[in-house]
Amino acid sequence: MKFIVAAALCCVAAALCCALTAPAVAAEGPLELAHEGYFYTGVQRLPDGTGVTGQMFVEYQIPAHLTAPYPIVMIHGSYQN
Repeated sequence: MKFIVAAALCCVAAALCCALTAPAVAAEGPLELAHEGYFYTGVQRLPDGTGVTGQMFVEYQIPAHLTAPYPIVMIHGSYQN
């Protein structure tokens, strides 16, 4: 029972920290993009010429006004989710 109470208190404390330190979201309208695009990387042709393997499709969007020093990178699949 003590473990459950301690875990609940930790969850409440974490939620309060996140709520108090999260930046306020301004209602500035839609995100303006400076550039967006896509490309494939890692493409290897099969020896018999019937297809490709090892490729990854990448989409990117670059905002017109940068507000953070580093990008958000999301990787899907291959045991990453």
